[in-house]
Amino acid sequence: MKCLLCKKNEANIIQKFYYDGIETKIGYCHDCLKELKKFHLGKINKHTISLFSTKLFFKNTYHFNKKNIDLKNIKSKILIEHPIYVKKLLFTDDENSKIRDAQTIIKRGLDFWTNEYEMAKNEFDEKRMKAIEKIIKKIKNLL
Repeated sequence: MKCLLCKKNEANIIQKFYYDGIETKIGYCHDCLKELKKFHLGKINKHTISLFSTKLFFKNTYHFNKKNIDLKNIKSKILIEHPIYVKKLLFTDDENSKIRDAQTIIKRGLDFWTNEYEMAKNEFDEKRMKAIEKIIKKIKNLL
């Protein structure tokens, strides 16, 4: 695997994670990783990160019964906005954070609703397609 940043060197450090349910790998060579660490990483909120390493955080697990919660109503909020909230917990904001966060939410929203539109199209659900078209049009007006 080539380095994600320079695209020349072989990646020495590779991380696998799930992004919106899709397995993704990122890898960096040592030189680019040093540059990322030095110039591109936001400051970590040490108080919040320490909470994640406590037993208190991991004891608070909740088991949802699918009959008790309508996942369709919260799915978009979780997939579009929740990652931004988590980022805000873990990292301190800078002067451009609000703009970047707004842009990210708009892009994630457009990606999410485009996906939902394709699923409605595959299911021949015209009513849902029309509703999603309106949402996509509003989002595109924000771009």
